[in-house]
Amino acid sequence: MNGNGFDKVYVVDTSALIDYPPLVEELVAGNNLVLVPAIVHKELTGKKRDREADIGRDAREAISRMNQLRSANHLLLRTNRFPNWEGVGRLEGVKSLEKEVPDDIIIAVALSAYKEYPDKEIVLITHDQGMQLKARDMKDGKKQCLIIEECQKTKGVALENLKTPDLELPDSTNIRDHSLLIKDISGSENILENGGVICTKHPLNGQPSETRPFIRKGSRLVAVPHGVNLFGVKPKPINGSGVNMEQMLAMQMLQDPRIVYYSMFGEAGSGKTLLALALALQLLDKGEIRYLYLTRAPVPFGPDQGFLPGDAIDKMAPWVAGMMDNIHLIAELNPSKAKKIEFWLKGDSAAAEEAFVKQPTGKKTKKNNGHDDVPAEKKDRRMRIIILPYSHIRGRTYPNSVVLVDEAQNMRRQELLTFATRLGEGSKMIFTGDPSQIDTPYLSATNNGLAWFTYLMMGDPLFALIYFTASVRSLGVRTVLRRVREKKL
Repeated sequence: MNGNGFDKVYVVDTSALIDYPPLVEELVAGNNLVLVPAIVHKELTGKKRDREADIGRDAREAISRMNQLRSANHLLLRTNRFPNWEGVGRLEGVKSLEKEVPDDIIIAVALSAYKEYPDKEIVLITHDQGMQLKARDMKDGKKQCLIIEECQKTKGVALENLKTPDLELPDSTNIRDHSLLIKDISGSENILENGGVICTKHPLNGQPSETRPFIRKGSRLVAVPHGVNLFGVKPKPINGSGVNMEQMLAMQMLQDPRIVYYSMFGEAGSGKTLLALALALQLLDKGEIRYLYLTRAPVPFGPDQGFLPGDAIDKMAPWVAGMMDNIHLIAELNPSKAKKIEFWLKGDSAAAEEAFVKQPTGKKTKKNNGHDDVPAEKKDRRMRIIILPYSHIRGRTYPNSVVLVDEAQNMRRQELLTFATRLGEGSKMIFTGDPSQIDTPYLSATNNGLAWFTYLMMGDPLFALIYFTASVRSLGVRTVLRRVREKKL
């Protein structure tokens, strides 16, 4: 403890408190002075009235925790702070701040602390990228006034940094071997368990190079077999030619019975959802699971369309329409299974009757009183592919199932954790998403649920992550995405 009785000064933004309500408690416990701008109180009060959303719950919790500290007259928490505009007027960048803009008011409170406590580090905690950018422009001569941080408690991994690595094999190894020892390949020791790697071997005699995907399993890299596929879905070449090694890795990992949790993320049209659904339908077909549950974060892109008619499942239908499209595509690739898939979708229907009156050979099933020849699905006529209302999962357990959670980059940390803890025995849970398409307020590329869960589970034997870097949707989509990257837009 130094002269002023505390180590650092922290100014907290609304986004950080909603993301992690205990933040203020933990900062003051670490012997830091915490300043809460008055505009943050106003924003939290506005959010707490939303009693249906997790954001409302977390806003109420943040207010409650601060109120307990203030009731105890905690000396290191000072709330309802206003900026001293005159005191910070000569700092560089202040003229860009507007006195009626909430983000600018919060930055001005932090700058006021900079002037009030010149011997202290002033840390602004916010997940708002725009506020971070503007706050970094605040300078005193050549010195940056503020240190900008995100809440470290909820920060996950930057998903864009998890691209499948490339390794060159030494002359002593044979790329056609089923498995390779980690100790024989430089750089492979950094690959986590269930992590994918693309290995290349350059022959000495001038022959073409060979490339093959491997997956780390313990002390070895195990090769992905040629011809890997999922329920009729094969790796789709990129640009119409070549081998899609990322999809090969995904197909092999998805079929590993030891892995139960997956993070699958990457560009639009890279095949994330299609492959996850193909795995689920394959397991349904083999009788290894009983249900496929479909859900996603119901976060709109653009203006809210308003009230949706129907019950909870009807309201979820528009959100899972893309997954349904993929299921019908897989049915087209498996014409002999099309009626069966329709039965899984509809349950007790004409489709169910037609799906099981014939054997694959075309011969009618025998009808006997013992029911020995009647498939289990004929006895239990419930649907197998079920839309899962996003807000109705608490208290549920999902055994012998695949639970597919799409658009998981729009989930908050607590939401994703709630889903992950619903998994029962004999099940898999697959989270898919695109970290470049975040539509949920207060989430960033590193604190969204998918990034947080990936960081939490990386390297665990029960977990695999798959990063898709190439779109196979169409030449047009690939062109658009390539030009976005080239122009850094």
